[in-house]
Amino acid sequence: MSTELFDTLEAAEALTRTGLPEPQAKTIVATVRKALSGGVATKGDISELRAELKGDIGELRAELK
Repeated sequence: MSTELFDTLEAAEALTRTGLPEPQAKTIVATVRKALSGGVATKGDISELRAELKGDIGELRAELK
């Protein structure tokens, strides 16, 4: 799974530039960072899984014949 960088400082500064108080901006950014660190499937991950499933289905079909 690939990991993309999330610039927490830039995000917090962008939120504060819009008028959001700094403590709230930091809390929002921390929450987003935590959510992203949980792992998100990429297109590559899904493509790889799809190929594996196709192989498994092919093997199952062969067994059923």
